[in-house]
Amino acid sequence: MLGSCFESKANCIDKIHKPNNTFVDCKSIHPFDPFNIDSSDTFIIGSIPPYRFCAKPKLLFCGDVDWYYGSKDNFFWDIIKEACGDASLDLCAMESRKEFLCSKNIGIFDMICECTRRDCSSSDSNLYNIKLIDVWSIVKANTNIKRLFFTSIFVANLFNRQTGAKIDLKNRDIQNIKACDKELEVTILYSPSPSWARGLDEKTRKNPEKNQIRIAQYKQLCNKENTK
Repeated sequence: MLGSCFESKANCIDKIHKPNNTFVDCKSIHPFDPFNIDSSDTFIIGSIPPYRFCAKPKLLFCGDVDWYYGSKDNFFWDIIKEACGDASLDLCAMESRKEFLCSKNIGIFDMICECTRRDCSSSDSNLYNIKLIDVWSIVKANTNIKRLFFTSIFVANLFNRQTGAKIDLKNRDIQNIKACDKELEVTILYSPSPSWARGLDEKTRKNPEKNQIRIAQYKQLCNKENTK
């Protein structure tokens, strides 16, 4: 069940309070280091956490986990658990998430190291003054890397622009590309956010079983048979 492991914390807040009718742009510097990237054969690549994770001091909501895809409204880890089909898999805490990634030989990092957000919005469409990490060097330095999973079309497009790769941004199937002097499998994942289905056609969007499309994609992160 999505969202089933969220727990309240004594030092969390219920929302970020701003004066009425005000718009404030917020500078964000990425708060987390890349994880397990030196020798893993798979990378999960995102954009940047929501502003409250980047703020100093942080403004975490009750139910947030202070790490990648830790927003209480982001179902990334819940989807992975469901996709793996392992009822005993506990991905509620940061350490258990790290252990899972290491067990599957997966590294994780984000493309954006610094940006400004219009009205402190978490939406990728409201980011500007974007500074990217040197993703070329990260991919180039890893001699084992075979698969890249992007958590949005926006992120895959940033990768295209920085590396000269030619990922088809309309294709959600596994693609084989050449980038950073390597032959790679890439997949653009459906978003783990609650509004993920907006981009689907109307018939699929109204299908009560549509989440199985997303689950099928995320199963690749559980099943190492796809690794060459």
